[in-house]
Amino acid sequence: MSSQLKLSQGIHETQWLGCDAWIIIEPWGEIVVAKMGAQVLHYQPVAQLALFWQNTKTGPLSAGFSEKSKLQNKREPIRAGAPLCWPWFGAHERDSSQPSHGFARVCDWKIESCLLQSLGSEKTTLRFIPNIAISEVFTVSFEVEVSNDKLTMTLETVNHSSMQQRLTQAIHSYFAVSDSQKVPVQGLKGCDYFDKLSQNSRAHQVQELCDIDAIDSIFVHDSTVVLVDKGLNRKLIIEKSGSGSTVVWNPGSVAEQYDILEKSRKFVCVEAANTAHEKLGLSPGQCVKLMQSIRIEPLL
Repeated sequence: MSSQLKLSQGIHETQWLGCDAWIIIEPWGEIVVAKMGAQVLHYQPVAQLALFWQNTKTGPLSAGFSEKSKLQNKREPIRAGAPLCWPWFGAHERDSSQPSHGFARVCDWKIESCLLQSLGSEKTTLRFIPNIAISEVFTVSFEVEVSNDKLTMTLETVNHSSMQQRLTQAIHSYFAVSDSQKVPVQGLKGCDYFDKLSQNSRAHQVQELCDIDAIDSIFVHDSTVVLVDKGLNRKLIIEKSGSGSTVVWNPGSVAEQYDILEKSRKFVCVEAANTAHEKLGLSPGQCVKLMQSIRIEPLL
């Protein structure tokens, strides 16, 4: 899905999947970031296919809500691109009325700084922060660095309280694939995992993960995975740091329950995460960075 917009080089405001967004056009290609959630919705280098799956059914509710109502989960998250799950992953530990996967993806963000491509530089760097404070104990920022073959997303958290604080988080990336049942996810062989579709039972991944249909698994894994997609003639090399879990998700036949219109076999979610299994704690003043970097390479 290309923007198909006749825009000049630089940063522009636009609408994408029914929401307000920024589109950045540079010699390397284009990227779209939603104002809600600082969510990367689209990244397409020149002469290549788009990286992320686009769900044409989804989109936020009316933008006419107050900031307070946004934090009360009055907006719908966008199921596409790379949503940010923060400052918790999954359901809130103690309060079921809180939004699933935290506040970050349903509040508005702003651009704090933007370094566009210039002479001698082949990349663009954008840094985002929320419009308002969305946590009583943490501050958060999100940095996107992009070039013609690589996208790096970094979520940075600082504990500004006087006590140790627990944190769970994820970069929930929906990668576009030709057919999830024909695209193996390499790099998880030999890992233990928690199967959320089987009451969070612990199991062991004996072979490479392939033939993906319905899956919701948290792998104990802190390194690289590779999606090998013969149908799209490319492989996605997905590196990360500051993460002890790799989450793989696809709803399978129940996709419509998640407001997903298109067939779920057209994407695989691979997430750099810190989940409750890791018990990540931040000391007062401590800063942690969760990074996911995706490099696109053609198949030989």
